[in-house]
Formats: sequence, C-alpha cells, structure tokens
Amino acid sequence: METNKSEKKKGLEINENYDFNFAVKLNPTLRWILVLPMGIAGLLMLQLGGGWIVGFLLRSVAEDSILAIVVNALFGVVKYFIFLMAMVATAPVARQNKFRTGLVLALIPFSLPFAFARLALNFGDGVDSTMMALNVGMVAVGIFIALMSIRSEIKKPLPELREAQEEIRAQDPVNNLPQ
Repeated sequence: METNKSEKKKGLEINENYDFNFAVKLNPTLRWILVLPMGIAGLLMLQLGGGWIVGFLLRSVAEDSILAIVVNALFGVVKYFIFLMAMVATAPVARQNKFRTGLVLALIPFSLPFAFARLALNFGDGVDSTMMALNVGMVAVGIFIALMSIRSEIKKPLPELREAQEEIRAQDPVNNLPQ
C-alpha cells in the first residue's frame, strides 16, 4: 500500500514553498501573529536543548578560554539562524518574496543585542564591550547565513517546474532549454 506524499509531511518541516507545513492551512493574519512567537520558540528550544549539551561538553573548560568562547559563538550563530528561519517559514508570503521578508524580519534579531545591552546598563553593572561586539557579530553571521540559505533555496525551481523542464528537453533535443 503506497502512502501519499502529503501524508508523510510533518508539521515542523519546511516545504518547497518555504513554509512550515502546519502553517499552510492557517489564516494569513494568524500566521503574521505567529511569526515572532515561532522565532522565539525555535530559539528557546535550541537554547534549552543545545545549551545544556554545550554546557555539558564544556564543563571542564574554563569559561573565558578560547575554546569556550568559540563554541559559544558558534552556538549563538546557530540560534539566530534558527530564529530567522522560523520567522520566515511562518510568514504568509509568496515563495519569491521570502528573501525580502527575511531582510525585514532580520531587524528583530539584529536589535536584540542592543536591547539586552540597554537592559544591562539599566539594571546591571554595565556592558562588556568585547562580549557586546561578539554578540552583534554572532547575530550578524547567523542572519547572513539564514538569508543566503533562503535566497539559494527560493532560486531553485519547484519540483513540478523542474519535471516540466525535463519533459520539454526530452521532447525537443534540438532546442534544449539551458540548465
């Protein structure tokens, strides 16, 4: 007994239109409302699960060692990558507009280090400028990688279009379409 392709798709998977499968059937207004909560949920899931793993792996390493700083910086890049990817996959825009939407939504994660620094100035002892620079760098790299990933993914033709192009090439070998 064969299973249908739509039955195999899980809710938190991103489909070929760069949308979460669970969000496709939701009202567009509700999807816009869910953009930020989904980004935060992705960030928190990674922070809770991955933060525990990274902490466990680095428990015997000094906090201010180069290894700990590099591993935590890479973990920060992945967190902000996931944050932006989840927001873009939730946004109810057409596939060809996902990159532009990602550019606009990137302002949210990029503003977070500055907001946290402001909170630290108001309620804490101050801001460590080295850590602030590292935080901004992590966010910028995570956002850049996410945007390049989105851009490369939406430039690929959809599977249906790819199949149609292959059929045309097979039928007309003289005037093949460029690949």
